[in-house]
Amino acid sequence: MGVGAALVFTVATFAPPLRAQESQIDTLAKQAAAALRAARSRDVVVLDFTGTPQMAALGERLTSDFRDALARESGGAANLKIEDRAATLDRATEMDLTLANFRDPATFRWAYASTPIDAWITGEISDSGSADRKLTIAIHRVADGGQIAQLSGTIPFPPDLQSLVTGTQPDEFASTPVNGAVGYAAATCISCPQAVFSTEALRAHAQGTVILSFTIDKHGRTRDVRVKQAMPDGLTQQAIDAVLGWRFTPAKDPRGKKVEVRQTTAVEFHQ
Repeated sequence: MGVGAALVFTVATFAPPLRAQESQIDTLAKQAAAALRAARSRDVVVLDFTGTPQMAALGERLTSDFRDALARESGGAANLKIEDRAATLDRATEMDLTLANFRDPATFRWAYASTPIDAWITGEISDSGSADRKLTIAIHRVADGGQIAQLSGTIPFPPDLQSLVTGTQPDEFASTPVNGAVGYAAATCISCPQAVFSTEALRAHAQGTVILSFTIDKHGRTRDVRVKQAMPDGLTQQAIDAVLGWRFTPAKDPRGKKVEVRQTTAVEFHQ
């Protein structure tokens, strides 16, 4: 195979519903490890997968899952070394760049020219024509910028992933009253600890607001979190984790009966 040649794989989707998403990510990771081994590439950077602006949090989640799956393939003959996201972010910061700048091949090759990194991986999320999402992964050589391989697969799109896409889902909770609605006794917070910064966000000096909606059940617990406005660098997941730990007094309807309600909250991150 010549220097400019690339392998192209299409991953069939025969996984059962249980762990279907993980199975497809695992399959893509196995294919990527094989392609890297064939190209004799060992030191790898995985950049955040991209899509529409509404898919930023989804891209981070799928990238993390793929990076973990690729790490599981790193032993044996593959002998891969995968740079963690924090180290990639550190390099961008040291060079007065952002992770988004690394999506430009020339910029990436310049930034990593004097390092052991010999390949990098990018991913593109798109509609598949069904309820699922298509994930296309490209593996590139640092030496000449050529493509080593292109992989594609269809990723199941269950509610936990749907919740990471902003502004695209219908209101599935239209029949649930809003907390504080006229005639209802509002659920009030008993314990609502502040969300903590992710390591990536601290290093990137990221700040901003994540807007979430969620259900407060009859026992004052939170569930069914949906993302209305996301933030990068792991802040969206940090906000979700915080909200899922919050506790409220139950809301009550006009007859005094405990009921479930929906709440929308802005989770602030400021350094």
